[in-house]
Amino acid sequence: MLPLVLHLNASEAEAVTGSAGLPQAWKLNRSPTMEILAGRQADGLVHDNLTRCTKELLAARPAADPIAELCRHTDLLQRGVHLRALYHHTARASGAMRDHAHTAAGLGAQLRTVERLPCEVLIIDRRLALMDHGPSRIMVISEQRVVDHFVRVFEHVWEEGWVFPAVTTRHPDFARPAEADPKLAILRMLSEGAKDEQVARRLGLSLRTCRRHIADVMSNVGAVSRFQAGVLAARYGLLSLPSVPDDLDGVK
Repeated sequence: MLPLVLHLNASEAEAVTGSAGLPQAWKLNRSPTMEILAGRQADGLVHDNLTRCTKELLAARPAADPIAELCRHTDLLQRGVHLRALYHHTARASGAMRDHAHTAAGLGAQLRTVERLPCEVLIIDRRLALMDHGPSRIMVISEQRVVDHFVRVFEHVWEEGWVFPAVTTRHPDFARPAEADPKLAILRMLSEGAKDEQVARRLGLSLRTCRRHIADVMSNVGAVSRFQAGVLAARYGLLSLPSVPDDLDGVK
């Protein structure tokens, strides 16, 4: 995961760490706008704040219990809360998570997956951030400047995300379904050995624009080559391909 605090500007960083030379954890536990809770106290706080959420929940989670996640999301969505959630690409390889994604999307949730998450965090109504701080520990952040920063980071990562579950449409040039999400369409064509010119023509893009999209897609899945992009896509369940071994040593 990315060390999110490194992205804070000077005033936001001071809000998190303070200007005195005291240990960060000590200051966070004592700050009126930030504190760390553990165990049942942390679980209770998460539950209470999700219950009070009235407008929007932004969630970034590398992995989740599909059953618990669905219960949580269903309650929020039925109360009219706008929900967007980010997961790691590996969520696509889990049948239970795919079922959850289909159900949640049907209720109005928007879910995406990414290759890297900045942190595990819940942002409630853009006024409070609950960030994972180790086993059974939650950092509660109400300092608005820092919460606003978390929102900006979430929005940035969201733009790089892949729709989950994938939406499919009928491609006009093929007798099989093709993803409506252009990133999935590009990745599928690359995995099939299509050249840049072929991808551009099929998607109706200029070659220059297409090559920029291809570079973005490879970056999104953490690949340095087309072959590696196909291997990682299969591992993450982005394509309808068999699973591949975890050992990618030597794949370039």
